[in-house]
Parts: sequence; structure tokens; C-alpha cells
Amino acid sequence: MDLRAAPRTPSVSDSARHADMAGGDGDLDTCWRALGRAARGQGAAVVVRGEAGIGKSTLLRSVADRAAGSGWRVLRVSGGDARARGAFGAFEPLADELLGLAVGLPDVLRTALRRALGGDAVPDALSTYAALRQVLACAAQRGPVLLVADDCHLLDTASARAVTFVTNRLPGTAVAVPAATAVEGRDPFEGCEITEVVLTGLDQHRAGRLLAGRHPGLAPVVRAALTSAGRVRADGPAVAGGGPRTALEGPGARAAAVRDQRARRVRRR
Repeated sequence: MDLRAAPRTPSVSDSARHADMAGGDGDLDTCWRALGRAARGQGAAVVVRGEAGIGKSTLLRSVADRAAGSGWRVLRVSGGDARARGAFGAFEPLADELLGLAVGLPDVLRTALRRALGGDAVPDALSTYAALRQVLACAAQRGPVLLVADDCHLLDTASARAVTFVTNRLPGTAVAVPAATAVEGRDPFEGCEITEVVLTGLDQHRAGRLLAGRHPGLAPVVRAALTSAGRVRADGPAVAGGGPRTALEGPGARAAAVRDQRARRVRRR
């Protein structure tokens, strides 16, 4: 396998499923193009913005899974990671892998990275940023690297600055940073050269297809009522079978779905 190749082009069925999930084919194509630039040694960052539950995390997972299947090394950090403890908390779960890749670094950078990832209360921040960037760039010489950064608006300060530092120094590397952040709140990418994808709510057609796939037992009239009321969204975590979780928002919407399913069971008896 050519590790420097861009992720394979998604199939028609893949594209249709994810177009319903979050934004459409155009958003996925934007991500693929960014990764393609990185695979050619140009480096790239693509930031997905949108409100909570709109499908940002699901889109990132799709991109990461596709890249991993094409031979990319995939590293993941998240502002929502409950394991985060120290100043560079978001990167602590990657400590073993990053330190394993840091073997060839100068002693001062390797020491700074080890102390920061070990929870040092007062780490050498600038040396840690430089070490992280060098680790990723060196690893990318053996095959492209994907640093997935989710929930960036929730990142601790040091981790957010590290992501900013790396993102500003991607050119000339086979490193891509696909990231997700809220429309409002902390923005590590302000002033960075990035590609933006802004996710908005599902239109009625995509919402109907998504709802039919997740809740096939709903009567058409109930499905139509939910979609027209804007009560269907693509939520972050995936469900069995690879599709997104469909949330029926509000007690009225859930109650309508439950009543319809009960009525169907009664009629079958």
C-alpha cells in the first residue's frame, strides 16, 4: 500500500449515507481534498464548525476511518476527553505513542514532551509545542499523519495552543489536522490558514431519509410531522451499522414516536 496516497474516494453508498448525516457530499469532498494536499507534502487543516449535535464528530470519524484504511497514522485528541488531567491534558492519552515517536528528537525537546505528557504542573510550553510539531513531521516522513482534534472549544489552554502551533506549521509536511469546534467559544484556529466547513441543520429531505433509516417503524405521517418541525438531527456518536444516531428532540416528538410504535404493535395482534 502506498502510504502517501490520499484516502480512497468514497463509494456512492458511502457518500449518500454521510450526505444525509452531516452537511452533504460537498463537505466530505472538502475534507478529502484537504487530506489529498497533505498527502502530497503540503500540509492541510480543515475545521468543521456547527452547533452541538449537528454531526461534527461523526464527520471527523468518517474522515479518520477513511484515512486509516488508506494507511495513514491517525492520532486523536478531544476537548471532551475525561482522561485529561494535566496542563496538556488532551494529549496525555497519546503519551506512549508520541514518546515512542520522539526517540530521535534532541534531548531538550524530548524531555519537555515527556514532562508535559506526564502531567508536569509547569511544563516548558514552547519546547513542548516544538517537540510535538517535530514528532508529527518526522512520523509523516514514513507515511502521512492525521491529527484529529475534536471539541476544540473545550480543549485546555496548553493543548489548544499546541494545536494552533502545529496548524500554523503544516506546510512542507504530510500532516493533516481535521478538527471540530463550536460556532462560539474558544477558537484555536483564529489567524491560521485553514479550510472551513460549516454544518447547518438537515433539510427535510435528508432528515426524512435519516429518520426512516433509524426508525423504520414510524408511520409516514409521523415521520413527516417530525421532519417538518425540525426535530431530527444528526448526533455525534455512531450507532451499530455505521450510521449516525438520530435524536428526536423534545418530549412531544419522542411521545409521538412511542405512541405510533405502540399503535402499530396493537394492530398486529
